Amino acid sequence: MPSQGLSCDRIRAFCLVGLALLMAAGSGCRAGGRGAGFGAFYTPADRINDLLDGNLMQNASRVYDANPGYFTKSDAETMAACERLVRALMLEIEPQAEAALEDLDRAAWPAGPAAWPEMRNALARARAVLEEAAQHRVLAAQELRPAVLERLAAQDRNLRFQITADAPEMLADYPLLSAEKSFFEVYPVKIDAAKAFGDDALNFWRKRLKDAVSPEILHAFDLYGGSLPAAVQEAMGEAYYLSIMRSERERGAMSLAAALAAAKTVRKTGMPLAAAPGARVVFVNVTSRTLLRKGLLDFPVSIDNDTPFETSRGSMRRLFAGNATLDADFYVLVDTASTRSERTIYKKQTRLSEFLSGVQTVENRRYIEERDRVLRLRQKYDSAGDHALFASDPFVQLFGAVSQSRLDDDLEKAEERLKNTPMYVEKEVYSEYAYPVFDLEVVKLATVNYYVVDVRAKRYFKDVFDVRESQSFSVAYGVNPKDPHRRDILAGKETEEDVTDFEDAPVHVPLSAILEQFASQPGKGKPLASLASLADQIFADRNRAVELAKKTRVFTGDEGSDERFKAVVYVSLPRSLGSGFYVRDDVVMTNYHVVEESDFVEIRLYDGAETFGKVIAKDIQHDLALIKVQARRKPLKFYSGNSLPLGATAEVIGNPEGFKFSISRGVISAVRRDTPPMAMQSGKNLYIQTDAAINPGNSGGPLFLGDAVIGVVDFVIRESEGLNFAIHYSDALAFMKKSGIEPMLAKEEDVHVKK
Repeated sequence: MPSQGLSCDRIRAFCLVGLALLMAAGSGCRAGGRGAGFGAFYTPADRINDLLDGNLMQNASRVYDANPGYFTKSDAETMAACERLVRALMLEIEPQAEAALEDLDRAAWPAGPAAWPEMRNALARARAVLEEAAQHRVLAAQELRPAVLERLAAQDRNLRFQITADAPEMLADYPLLSAEKSFFEVYPVKIDAAKAFGDDALNFWRKRLKDAVSPEILHAFDLYGGSLPAAVQEAMGEAYYLSIMRSERERGAMSLAAALAAAKTVRKTGMPLAAAPGARVVFVNVTSRTLLRKGLLDFPVSIDNDTPFETSRGSMRRLFAGNATLDADFYVLVDTASTRSERTIYKKQTRLSEFLSGVQTVENRRYIEERDRVLRLRQKYDSAGDHALFASDPFVQLFGAVSQSRLDDDLEKAEERLKNTPMYVEKEVYSEYAYPVFDLEVVKLATVNYYVVDVRAKRYFKDVFDVRESQSFSVAYGVNPKDPHRRDILAGKETEEDVTDFEDAPVHVPLSAILEQFASQPGKGKPLASLASLADQIFADRNRAVELAKKTRVFTGDEGSDERFKAVVYVSLPRSLGSGFYVRDDVVMTNYHVVEESDFVEIRLYDGAETFGKVIAKDIQHDLALIKVQARRKPLKFYSGNSLPLGATAEVIGNPEGFKFSISRGVISAVRRDTPPMAMQSGKNLYIQTDAAINPGNSGGPLFLGDAVIGVVDFVIRESEGLNFAIHYSDALAFMKKSGIEPMLAKEEDVHVKK
């Protein structure tokens, strides 16, 4: 019986397993029927057959694509399903493939441009059929691929290869300049334009552009310009320019104006024009050397060639030589008549900051803390010792001894720290100061006379070209080098060097601007009798420019009842003031001790105008300084005699105690050589002693004999009355000459001496 029971159990187990397998198989069949999965009893091949029964070819193709591993089998059932799928798909594709093959057979190659559209369309249809077939992976299987698709792919591939290989030859024969459409637009296959012309693209195009007319070149540029190398585009621009100039030459209109117009036309099309053949221009600078040498020009003018014409620089001397040969088409002669820079201060702000003015010795706070710590530890140490010696309780004695031992270590360390801590330290001391910030505009003005000589037409043209440049600046002056905020103050602001760099930099005038101004006035040209006559006119214009510059800078004429006041200035610094006076139209003289080590100072003029200047020269020994200023005024003249009349009236104009532009009178008391009062000076200087009232603020101002300056006010002896001294004019004149500045002298007979 037990064996029969065991047998029943086994039978029951086998039945359960079989039932499970049947359920799994049944489940697979149902899932496969819905397209959601496959099992042992329902395969992808079964699914394809079911879908084909329902005429769902696309869905059947997707089943094949989704199960690549399964369809690697070569059993009869699987192959039969695949072949059935291929036949179903080819019912639609095969007629299209046959038609595409017929189109390729009809479109024979090689062929001329007229047949290219048909070939292009045939290739496009073949490619469309092949791309549609490629969407079905089953049609690409080697053992299943239909023969018609094989033939179509091979013919398409071979034909495209042949057409591509023939492209250079076809391109060479194509009417690039006259065809309505681009070669690359109509050629049957796509060609890389950059590669199609080969490595010798420049010569390829030059041959075709050689005799081309303007419309052809423009048409070719529109079709091909964007795909051509820069050198070929420039060749097109050059050819287009030459074509225009040939037409102008045929009409008898060959001139610089015509060349300019042609170059402008070329550039309007977008063609680059690096060089314009047949229009050689020689540029000659005929600016007066007097203007250059004597500093009557504030900045140079640079004529920059931005034209496509071949230009070179010529010599005025060689041009006007008796046997000069005019070997250029055009000459452009430029005469800079005047250049002037002007500063205008439109805003001034005074700002406060601080600078490191010194150090101060102060008690070290850390030393005090360490000293107090030592005192507290000593008190604790002594208290613990008392407990250890005098307590009656042995436990308290023991606790005191232990505490004293621990405190002994702490006290030793504290005393060592105190020993290494300085009792005094140096503390930085900062002082307040003021510095000015100027918002200003610099305007640069230039006037250029120019002459254009047309050698072929034997005519010349003369006109004036005005240039204006301006730039705004915000400059902080006198920021102390020891100001801890210096970097932040100067951040975002320009420096005086930036301003002077802009003022001194040349103004750049494009040659095209001059030539276009010339071309816009065709009727103003005059016959060129000879180079000599042109030279005479240029020299006459230059002489007028020199005279005008001198008059502008010398300031002749009556400007008031006492011209001397207008030449005296108020020199202002954040912590001092003084006087000064014009010794040239843009240079002021003052004392060294007024400006000291300042680089820039504020200047106020008699008429209320404000400007500022840069200190350009210093003489500590003679206590003199020179300041370059922007506002120009009529300068004073120095006395030129060898001796001074003692007792003659002497006058001082200056700013005593800040009372601006005051005059005081006295006499010339003596001329004496004495030791300078400033500690930094050594040796003896020549001074003029006077009793004319002098006070702080007069320093640096002029001492007059009549209208002539005989001294620079320097110092007074305060413990006495009427002992005032000025630096002798001979030292002032020597300082100016040493600094490269020519002084203006009054004739001795013109100085009216008052007794």
